[in-house]
Amino acid sequence: MEKSRLLCAVSACVMSLFTCQSFGAVISAGTILSDWTQLAAHPARNTSQGSWSQSGAELVGPNVGAIISDFSTSGGFSFSTTVKPNDDDTMGLLWGYQDNENNYRISWGADFGEDGVGAPVGQGFGATCSGSTAGPCDGFKVIKEVGGVSSVLYLNSVEPLPATSLYNISVDYDGVQFRIMASTGSTTLIDVLIADATFSTGRVGLHTFFNPSSRFTNVEFTASAVPIPAAVWLFGSGLIGLVGMARRKTA
Repeated sequence: MEKSRLLCAVSACVMSLFTCQSFGAVISAGTILSDWTQLAAHPARNTSQGSWSQSGAELVGPNVGAIISDFSTSGGFSFSTTVKPNDDDTMGLLWGYQDNENNYRISWGADFGEDGVGAPVGQGFGATCSGSTAGPCDGFKVIKEVGGVSSVLYLNSVEPLPATSLYNISVDYDGVQFRIMASTGSTTLIDVLIADATFSTGRVGLHTFFNPSSRFTNVEFTASAVPIPAAVWLFGSGLIGLVGMARRKTA
């Protein structure tokens, strides 16, 4: 009996070696408000205006603000949300967040936004931001900020329609590159790959930039499966062989 129990325990141990570690779930607005950190200042501007709140199942953004997860990414991941912008200014995702001067972010707006180069100043409606070489303040931007210096990794002129549509925004990282997607309904608006691993770890978050009362739902984070090293496969195979031999002897 004891030998049988031992064999079962070893078998369970072996099977656990062959199981990749992953998790993923929709994070409720209540959990975000209770566990995540509301930043005292938006990463693109040294201020915040208002606080994050909850309305039913929706997370409601302030006029200017960002809220950052209580966990950090490590390796591949997927982070996504559905958002209904209330205004024509900017909202989006953050990831690889180290601090306000070191992070990635999506900034998406139809009017006032950040140019992604230097201090965030806005003209909007297709105008070029003052002092910027990055193009218009509005549109869809993927911005990387390192040491307080921003650069635009991707720019698209597509704009969200305020208070009329739901938009799905996601970032998927495989350890080498990011896949950035945005859609509304069945229409894909953005689908781009960006090779950059400056911040391979860090926290994730949401932000609004002069877009008060934008509503976020379906906030989901999924950590990718952890690859199993070759040495572990060999070790597991050896244990399986020993278990098989032991079972034949006890038969």
